[in-house]
Amino acid sequence: MDSGFSFTNAVPFFAGKPLKYATTRLDVGGKLLTNLLNELISYKEVNLQGETHLVNEMKEQVCYVAKDFQEELEICCKQKVNPVVKEYVLPDYKTVKKGYARDPVNYMTFEE
Repeated sequence: MDSGFSFTNAVPFFAGKPLKYATTRLDVGGKLLTNLLNELISYKEVNLQGETHLVNEMKEQVCYVAKDFQEELEICCKQKVNPVVKEYVLPDYKTVKKGYARDPVNYMTFEE
Protein backbone atom coordinates (compact mmCIF):
# COMPACT_ATOMS: atom_id res chain seq x y z
CA MET A 1 0.00 0.00 0.00
CA ASP A 2 1.17 3.47 -0.83
CA SER A 3 -1.11 6.31 0.19
CA GLY A 4 -0.11 9.80 -0.83
CA PHE A 5 -1.55 13.29 -1.18
CA SER A 6 -4.10 12.60 -3.91
CA PHE A 7 -4.25 8.83 -4.50
CA THR A 8 -3.54 5.38 -3.06
CA ASN A 9 -1.90 2.44 -4.84
CA ALA A 10 -2.30 -1.20 -3.81
CA VAL A 11 0.23 -3.63 -5.28
CA PRO A 12 -0.14 -7.30 -4.38
CA PHE A 13 2.99 -9.46 -4.16
CA PHE A 14 3.36 -13.19 -4.78
CA ALA A 15 6.60 -15.03 -4.05
CA GLY A 16 8.33 -11.69 -3.52
CA LYS A 17 7.37 -10.31 -6.94
CA PRO A 18 4.74 -7.66 -7.66
CA LEU A 19 1.69 -8.67 -9.67
CA LYS A 20 1.46 -5.65 -11.96
CA TYR A 21 -1.80 -6.79 -13.59
CA ALA A 22 -3.52 -6.73 -10.17
CA THR A 23 -2.31 -3.28 -9.14
CA THR A 24 -5.13 -0.95 -8.12
CA ARG A 25 -5.20 2.82 -7.89
CA LEU A 26 -7.81 4.67 -5.85
CA ASP A 27 -8.33 8.41 -6.12
CA VAL A 28 -8.38 8.66 -2.33
CA GLY A 29 -5.49 10.25 -0.50
CA GLY A 30 -4.54 12.54 2.33
CA LYS A 31 -6.08 15.62 0.73
CA LEU A 32 -9.51 14.01 0.48
CA LEU A 33 -9.35 12.83 4.09
CA THR A 34 -8.25 16.26 5.31
CA ASN A 35 -11.11 17.94 3.43
CA LEU A 36 -13.65 15.44 4.81
CA LEU A 37 -12.39 15.92 8.36
CA ASN A 38 -12.49 19.70 7.84
CA GLU A 39 -16.15 19.50 6.76
CA LEU A 40 -17.12 17.30 9.71
CA ILE A 41 -15.40 19.51 12.28
CA SER A 42 -16.71 22.74 10.77
CA TYR A 43 -20.26 21.37 10.65
CA LYS A 44 -20.30 20.16 14.27
CA GLU A 45 -17.91 22.32 16.26
CA VAL A 46 -15.72 25.22 15.14
CA ASN A 47 -15.58 26.63 11.61
CA LEU A 48 -12.12 25.67 10.33
CA GLN A 49 -12.88 25.99 6.62
CA GLY A 50 -10.04 28.49 6.13
CA GLU A 51 -7.65 26.58 8.40
CA THR A 52 -6.87 23.49 6.33
CA HIS A 53 -3.29 23.38 7.66
CA LEU A 54 -4.64 22.97 11.23
CA VAL A 55 -6.95 20.14 10.21
CA ASN A 56 -4.05 18.47 8.39
CA GLU A 57 -1.91 18.71 11.55
CA MET A 58 -4.74 17.15 13.57
CA LYS A 59 -5.04 14.31 11.09
CA GLU A 60 -1.30 13.64 11.07
CA GLN A 61 -0.98 13.68 14.87
CA VAL A 62 -4.09 11.78 15.91
CA CYS A 63 -5.41 9.61 13.07
CA TYR A 64 -4.05 6.16 12.31
CA VAL A 65 -4.99 2.93 10.57
CA ALA A 66 -5.84 0.04 12.87
CA LYS A 67 -3.87 -3.12 12.15
CA ASP A 68 -6.72 -5.24 13.52
CA PHE A 69 -9.95 -3.22 13.40
CA GLN A 70 -12.11 -5.82 15.16
CA GLU A 71 -9.63 -6.16 18.05
CA GLU A 72 -9.37 -2.39 18.55
CA LEU A 73 -13.15 -2.02 18.38
CA GLU A 74 -13.54 -4.59 21.16
CA ILE A 75 -10.90 -2.84 23.30
CA CYS A 76 -12.70 0.51 22.88
CA CYS A 77 -16.12 -0.93 23.73
CA LYS A 78 -15.06 -2.96 26.79
CA GLN A 79 -13.07 -0.35 28.70
CA LYS A 80 -14.53 2.56 30.68
CA VAL A 81 -11.80 4.89 29.46
CA ASN A 82 -11.37 4.61 25.71
CA PRO A 83 -7.60 4.46 24.95
CA VAL A 84 -8.14 5.61 21.35
CA VAL A 85 -9.96 8.89 22.06
CA LYS A 86 -7.74 11.98 22.04
CA GLU A 87 -8.42 15.69 22.38
CA TYR A 88 -6.74 18.19 20.12
CA VAL A 89 -5.89 21.55 21.66
CA LEU A 90 -6.13 24.30 19.05
CA PRO A 91 -3.47 27.00 19.07
CA ASP A 92 -4.42 30.48 20.25
CA TYR A 93 -1.14 31.86 18.83
CA LYS A 94 -0.40 33.67 22.10
CA THR A 95 0.27 30.99 24.71
CA VAL A 96 -0.12 27.93 22.47
CA LYS A 97 1.81 28.41 19.23
CA LYS A 98 1.12 24.96 17.79
CA GLY A 99 -1.81 22.62 18.41
CA TYR A 100 -1.23 19.29 20.14
CA ALA A 101 -3.01 16.07 21.02
CA ARG A 102 -3.65 15.00 24.60
CA ASP A 103 -5.62 12.44 26.56
CA PRO A 104 -9.15 13.62 27.35
CA VAL A 105 -9.48 15.77 30.45
CA ASN A 106 -12.20 14.81 32.91
CA TYR A 107 -13.65 18.07 34.15
CA MET A 108 -15.06 17.88 37.66
CA THR A 109 -18.53 19.27 38.14
CA PHE A 110 -19.31 21.03 41.39
CA GLU A 111 -22.84 20.95 42.70
CA GLU A 112 -24.03 23.23 45.48
